[in-house]
Amino acid sequence: MALMATSCRWQSIMLLGLATFIICSYFTGVNGADGDEAPIVKLGKSSSVQGLILKALESPTPVYNFRGIYYAAPPTGKRRFGPPARRKPFEGLSDGTRFGPLCPQNLETTERVFRGMPFPTREMNEDCLHLNIYTPDLDEKAKLAVMVHFSGGAFANGGGGFYDGTALAAHHQVVVVTVNTRLGALGFLSTSDVSAMGNYGLLDQGVALHWIGSHIKQFGGDPDRITIMGESSGAMSVCLQLVFSLSEGLFHQVIAQSGVATSPIALVRDPRELAEKLGTALKCPTDNSRILVDCLRQKPADKIARVKLVNRPIEFGPVVDGIFLRDDPRTIQTQGKIPRKNVLLGFNSDEGGGSLLDTRVSSDLLKLLSQSTFSKFLEQMLYLVIPKSLPAMPLVRAITNMYVDTEGTWDDDQAQQYFSDIITDCVYVAPAVGTADALSERGFSVFMYEFEHRSRDSTLPSWAKADHGDEEAYVWGEPFMDRGWKGPEAFTEEEKELSQKMMLYWTNFAKYGNPNGVSKPQDSNLSAPYWSKYTRADKKYMQLDNTPQEAQNIKSEKVVFWNKLFSFWKLGKRRKEEL
Repeated sequence: MALMATSCRWQSIMLLGLATFIICSYFTGVNGADGDEAPIVKLGKSSSVQGLILKALESPTPVYNFRGIYYAAPPTGKRRFGPPARRKPFEGLSDGTRFGPLCPQNLETTERVFRGMPFPTREMNEDCLHLNIYTPDLDEKAKLAVMVHFSGGAFANGGGGFYDGTALAAHHQVVVVTVNTRLGALGFLSTSDVSAMGNYGLLDQGVALHWIGSHIKQFGGDPDRITIMGESSGAMSVCLQLVFSLSEGLFHQVIAQSGVATSPIALVRDPRELAEKLGTALKCPTDNSRILVDCLRQKPADKIARVKLVNRPIEFGPVVDGIFLRDDPRTIQTQGKIPRKNVLLGFNSDEGGGSLLDTRVSSDLLKLLSQSTFSKFLEQMLYLVIPKSLPAMPLVRAITNMYVDTEGTWDDDQAQQYFSDIITDCVYVAPAVGTADALSERGFSVFMYEFEHRSRDSTLPSWAKADHGDEEAYVWGEPFMDRGWKGPEAFTEEEKELSQKMMLYWTNFAKYGNPNGVSKPQDSNLSAPYWSKYTRADKKYMQLDNTPQEAQNIKSEKVVFWNKLFSFWKLGKRRKEEL
């Protein structure tokens, strides 16, 4: 009742803030364009930003990089745990050659999650709401397609600077924008009332999109061709933006890699309980929401970012607040009003292959998981994704019968493979297929993929192909970056060709709403196979490997099982009568 009574007040505050919002304000993994004049772009009457010029391998196109452009005011003091606010216009020339600070996060976890990736900076500051732009053309008449990326990292780690858009911009003539948003409790704390509504990280994304729509023309971009994209929690974010009440008109297409809004881990079901746990950990009173939030506003940001409260993949994350995210995404996708968009979504073949368990659940799990402990760990895993009011053991038996050859012999290595398959299907495959079904039936143009390439330098068990996040190096053109994530020497010639095909699919989708760039197979002159639309009737999807090929109806029996199970409850609710 408190939420209902205060929702109008909160909505008025938010709408006013967004309506009046304005901005004024190394990634050295590519070849520099030495001797070129530093680019300068005018942002307002008396403000400009100076960037630098870099090049990708195997492309002569210079790419203009502008880093650390602030799009919102510091979310500090009373603005902590509140909506993003306008920033006072800056005067003169700002330095866009360096990345701004990371939003507060646990850097030890970030090092594990982004293992092997160069850090853009190790500085952290709450004043972190900035973005980075990579463009091959500064002519306002260029009207290039724009790809806006939101980082993965379980809504708790990462940042825009971890992703370099130079190769995409150079090889395929698009503008790439990577964005910092608030993370963890600072981005998603909710007391389920007006004291702290939550979803600040999602609101940051919306305000960044407002800024991009207003300014991207000055960087050669087309404000009427904006595609939002992300991986993991970034993918969940862009799918949530589809159903977010303030996001209509801010973007036109969506790319979601390994995550959708209906994933069982996408929403936090117990935000008030989690807020109280944080308050207890930081010695704040928890009986009154306002006093709790006021106390947490006085605590150092780095302490808030480092507190670990629960052992689950996503701790603080999006919530159904009844105002901006008005209902469970599953309900909105099938019944709510959603403007039609083009959607490209998919998953990797072995999402549970190791990295997710190691970084988000328990680093010891893979060591301890065996045939004898399989049922115990499966029960623990289920309670990460289903309401605790559900009895787990009947589900454990049903899932075991579906995935395990219980009549034959199976060893500890097979136990890990079965467990990986369960996580992959439960958290990624079934929700993605369900989303593709729902959106395609509502008239969306949907394209679905499974990335199944095992990289040459993979350290996965022999039974696994593509782990969580393995596709990103190919999407971002890592084989064409000489001092970037892995470096070109890590890739075979076939993998370089795969990266080119995936970059082409992704940028064609951003340009035309279609990964082929055309609507009919006979009109295609792509250097990659034709990619058909997904429909509920034929369920076609693209298998992405060295030789991409179409397939149909992925894991149909298991997808039906999981999606029926998900339909028994509404995410965010835990009352037995709703089962």
